[in-house]
Amino acid sequence: MAKLIDASEAADDISIQEAATALMAGELVVFPTETVYGLGAIVSNEDALRHIYRAKGRPSDNPLIIHVSDEEMFFQYAKDSEAASILINHFCPGPLTLVVPARDSLSRVITAGLDTVAIRIPCHPLAQDLIRATGEAIAAPSANRSGRPSATRASDAFEDLENDIAYCIDGGPSEVGLESTIVDLSVEPFQILRPGYYTAETLNLVFKRLGKYPKFQVVEAPIQEMAKQQGPKAPGMKYRHYAPETEVLIIEGSSLEKRISDFSKKCADLDPSDSIAAFVSSELASQLEARGLLDSVELIQFSSPVDASHRLFAVLRDFDQPNTRRILVESLDGDTIEIAYMNRLRKAASSKQEALK
Repeated sequence: MAKLIDASEAADDISIQEAATALMAGELVVFPTETVYGLGAIVSNEDALRHIYRAKGRPSDNPLIIHVSDEEMFFQYAKDSEAASILINHFCPGPLTLVVPARDSLSRVITAGLDTVAIRIPCHPLAQDLIRATGEAIAAPSANRSGRPSATRASDAFEDLENDIAYCIDGGPSEVGLESTIVDLSVEPFQILRPGYYTAETLNLVFKRLGKYPKFQVVEAPIQEMAKQQGPKAPGMKYRHYAPETEVLIIEGSSLEKRISDFSKKCADLDPSDSIAAFVSSELASQLEARGLLDSVELIQFSSPVDASHRLFAVLRDFDQPNTRRILVESLDGDTIEIAYMNRLRKAASSKQEALK
């Protein structure tokens, strides 16, 4: 039976060592990172790595991200890369994943048969403690069943994966709440395969300041087409993600009035008895309430784009109830964390679409 470890107040050395021992024995362990919770296995045990795919219901051609403690460990699994060293020195530990050429010794179960590997250095102290206790990298996709919203609370991961794990380390709610930015450094120009906390502009600025790559430009690739042609290099490129069972619709509009109108329109086909849930800004909520449009709506408000991003996955999970007919979520405009938020929200709202083949 899986054991839930409460380490939200402070790291418990004995509990961390217990979890590390389980990992080294080939068990799976859920642990917190600053982005979302991860479902971990040590990289040297291929049976455990395959167990990750089974536990999540994850397609075998969807590569895993591995988590390391520092730059030295990073290059135990990746071939030398000046660009990777530059980004590590500026942004790591933190919510950034780098796709780089893999060393030949790394299991192809992790890379899904590709010659590249996705690696990141998490900054959560419990994730760092766990990696150091095992002495090797931990492969860890998000700790949820494939297709469901990622887990930003230990209880969400435990609910999804209790029967497949030895331990679940509860480190409290994830600080960022959205998965890491993924940058492919194996091609030029470098490509953002998944938007996240760090934007293309932020990453690019480092290289410009150093004068290392005057023609360097981080771009967001047409990732769906690329995934069909050569297989996904990183999570989120090919398959359905972040989707609750309940239908999700996005409230959009270039002005507050247009968003109010869009909210009304997306409720128009519902019966009075239908249960509706909404995740909207406090500004929109106050206007909807003033016009009597929230009388039968279960409402959660966010105060800022950072707050919305931090809580999105948890809200989608909380609203995903059998008696809820529809979840309405307000869109965000902006060029920082809003890009990552909208990337996840649009995937959640397209849950009825057939996954790319």
